[in-house]
Amino acid sequence: MLDTKLKLRGELVANLEKQQSAPLPDIGNLLYYDITDTQVIYAADYQPTDPVELERMMGPREVYRAFLLSTIE
Repeated sequence: MLDTKLKLRGELVANLEKQQSAPLPDIGNLLYYDITDTQVIYAADYQPTDPVELERMMGPREVYRAFLLSTIE
């Protein structure tokens, strides 16, 4: 168990460093549908493969979540 926990810590640190070095998302994509005032309806099983479309689809929720996390005491 101790060996597994030691390995897990290393993997978590490596993953954190990888995420911190990842490029920041384009704010224009995150708020694309809000900026263009476009309404989009997705099917329940829709799985975008294009990273830009994924940013556009999840962007407003991520921006709202970041806002909430930054304002919570």
